Amino acid sequence: MNDVANDLGNIDERESRVRARILTVAAEIFERRGVRRTTMEEIAEAAGVARKTVYNYFENKPKLLGDVIEEASARTAAAALASLDLTAPPEDLIVDAAIVQLQHARHSTYSEMLLRPDALPITAKTVEQSERISRVQRGFWAPILEPLRDAGRLRVTDLDEVVEWLTFIHLVFLTRPATFEGDLDVTRRMLRTYLVPALLHPTESAYAHRGDR
Repeated sequence: MNDVANDLGNIDERESRVRARILTVAAEIFERRGVRRTTMEEIAEAAGVARKTVYNYFENKPKLLGDVIEEASARTAAAALASLDLTAPPEDLIVDAAIVQLQHARHSTYSEMLLRPDALPITAKTVEQSERISRVQRGFWAPILEPLRDAGRLRVTDLDEVVEWLTFIHLVFLTRPATFEGDLDVTRRMLRTYLVPALLHPTESAYAHRGDR
C-alpha cells in the first residue's frame, strides 16, 4: 500500500515539474516572440516534451496563456496587497489599492508582452474567461472589501460582482497607460470621484459635508 502511495506521489511530483517547466518556457517564448506568433509546437520543443504532452496539460494556447497570466498576476497581487495599509480610511484604501495594483502590474515582466497591440485580443479574451485569474483578483480585493461589506459600507454586497467590475476597471487602465502614467494626482482624483462613490455608501459626515456646500 505504501509502495503504491509512493508511486502516485512520485507521479504527481513529476507531473508538477513537467507542468512548471512548460509554463516557464511558455512565458519566456511569449515574451520573446509575442503571444500571437508563438505556437504550441515551439513551446513543446523548447520544453523538451512532445506536443501531445503540452496539450495534455493545457487544452489550447489561450488556456496556457491564462495559466501564465494567473501565475504572474498572483505574484503581482501578493506584492501589491502587502504594500497596503489595510487600516487606512476606506476611501483612501480603495484608491490606494487600485493604484498600487496598477503600478505593480505595469512593472511586471509580462505586462509589455501581454499588452502589445497584436496580443490584446487574446489577452483580453483569456482574462475574461479565466476563473483562476478571477480568484487572484478576489484574493487581492477580499481583505479590502469584506470588512466594508460587513460594516454595511458597500453598495453591492456580492463580492464576485464587485471584483469582476474592478477587474474590468483595472484592465481599462492597463491598456491605456498614458491615462494612468500621465499624472498620478489626476488618476487619484478620477478614482476618488468615480470609483469610490460607486463602491461605497456615503458616511453621515459625507452627507453633512455636502450639506455645507
